[in-house]
Amino acid sequence: MATLTATWDPERCLVVLVVDGSSWPEEASRVRITRQAGAALAVPVRGLDDVTAPGGTVIWSDNEAPTEVLVTYTAVALNAAGDPIATSTATVQTDLPERLWGAWLKIPGRPEMTVRAKVRSVGDMARETLGGSWDIPGGPTIAQSGAGALAQSAGMGALTTSLELSTYSPGELAALQRTIRQTPGQVVLIQTGQPEELPSGYYQVQSMSTSNPTGKRSDLQPLRVTTLTLKEATVPAGPASGWTGTTLADVRDAFPTLQDFVDADLTFLDLATGAWS
Repeated sequence: MATLTATWDPERCLVVLVVDGSSWPEEASRVRITRQAGAALAVPVRGLDDVTAPGGTVIWSDNEAPTEVLVTYTAVALNAAGDPIATSTATVQTDLPERLWGAWLKIPGRPEMTVRAKVRSVGDMARETLGGSWDIPGGPTIAQSGAGALAQSAGMGALTTSLELSTYSPGELAALQRTIRQTPGQVVLIQTGQPEELPSGYYQVQSMSTSNPTGKRSDLQPLRVTTLTLKEATVPAGPASGWTGTTLADVRDAFPTLQDFVDADLTFLDLATGAWS
């Protein structure tokens, strides 16, 4: 088995990372994992910049991996003294099938909070010039106007736009609103897959409103339209949970009795990754 494996899960729009500590050439106590895609520089996976990993085993998920591209992960094992002892690399293609196209809204580092909603429309995209112009009386003429203007600019500002999303049940609406409310600073990662009607990236939700286009009760017509006003943001700092998708309910369903669980003779790696079927 390879030391590092990376598996793309399109149903949850994330990459599951598994480092098998038994495959390192010597015992590791800490692990660092970076992600690199396209022409971008390698960056640490959130929560895995330098994580304690007794025995060198790590099970994690990366919900910030870019979509529709080949992504390379590199794991570096460190000994108790903090010295590198070995590296392992894995690549994965992060394609989203057509049926999963939509707006994936994510709290960075909190994969259990990811939601997907149908895109109803994307508003006008605008950027303002960071600067201005000043009229100069008697300056250079423009079309014999007798005046000119001095322009100065520091480039273009952050992208602003709006996004209309459709939800089709009270549960979907509640999940969407919960994700927006709980993300620190209201900065979410939005990805859609191809074609990108909205550039994938981090956006601050500056306002959120929900309308009832049919005017009917939710038990008769649950369609609701949520409008997000967005402003482009930088990658936010913050921790990560590393949730991989295996829950206590999954274990209970697979092993109805304690004896069934004992008989399965699972390793921690098997249990955390759901590798018991």
